[in-house]
Amino acid sequence: MGDPFYSLDGSSHVVVEFQSVNVDAANIIGEVGQGMPRALGNIMQERIEQSATSVGLAMYALDIVTAHLKKPHRSGGTLSDFEGVRLRYADMRINTFAARSVLYRVGRLLGSGDSVVNEVTTAKIFCTEAASNVVDTAVQLVGGQALVSGHPLEDLYRKIRSMRLAGGASDILRLNVSKGVFEFDSGIV
Repeated sequence: MGDPFYSLDGSSHVVVEFQSVNVDAANIIGEVGQGMPRALGNIMQERIEQSATSVGLAMYALDIVTAHLKKPHRSGGTLSDFEGVRLRYADMRINTFAARSVLYRVGRLLGSGDSVVNEVTTAKIFCTEAASNVVDTAVQLVGGQALVSGHPLEDLYRKIRSMRLAGGASDILRLNVSKGVFEFDSGIV
C-alpha cells in the first residue's frame, strides 16, 4: 500500500496495488480483464452527479455572498450599493442559472434512453467551471475573510476546484467531446 495523499477537498486517498493475488471464481465480478470498461461504465453517472453537486455549490456560494453583500459596510451603505459589485453578482447569478439549465437539459436527455456521452461530458465541464467561477467571485467579493479556515467559502473553494479534476480533467474531457464529433459523429453538442 502506498503513502496516503490528500485532495484539495481534504479527503484522503491511497494507492493500492495487488500482485500475484488469487481470487476465487465466485468472487470475480464480470469478466477477467474487463475491469476498466466496467469502471468507465459508471463514469457517466459520476459526471452527472458532479454536475449536480457543482450547481448546488454555486447556489450555496450565492446564498453566502448575497447575505454578505446586504450587511452594513464601512462606506455607510452596503456592498450591494456599488455598481461594480452588482455587475459581478449578476454574472454569478447568470452562471448559476446557465449551469442549472444545462444540468436539467442533460437530465432530460438521460431519460430518453439515447446515448448522451458528449452531453453528460459537456455538462460536467460547464457546470464545474461555472460553479468554479461563481465561488471564485464570491471569495473576491467577500474578501480575505473568505479564505480563513472555517469560513464556508474556504471549504467551497477547495471542493469546487477538485471537482474540475475528478471524473476527468476539463481539458481532457474537451478533447473527448471533440473526438465524439470528429471520430464518431455523435452527440448533439
